Amino acid sequence: MDVSHNRFRSLASIASFTELEELILDDNDLDDVHTRFPQLPNLKTLMINKNHIQDLYKLVDQLRNAFPNLEHLSLLGNEACPY
Repeated sequence: MDVSHNRFRSLASIASFTELEELILDDNDLDDVHTRFPQLPNLKTLMINKNHIQDLYKLVDQLRNAFPNLEHLSLLGNEACPY
């Protein structure tokens, strides 16, 4: 599912997509303070490029719990991973 360029700060609207395997959240308003990742046990690929992620350790902790089967992660363009 590609929901890029939507200025999302919350991901509550995708929580019901429990069978989702790929999620693209590029160029939204996701950050360390407001964003909570829903439980998506089948998610394997997550792209959150060009958002406002600053704390890599906090993010990894959230992702580990929300997406236990995550295999691919892209964070380019965030403060935590600018390049």
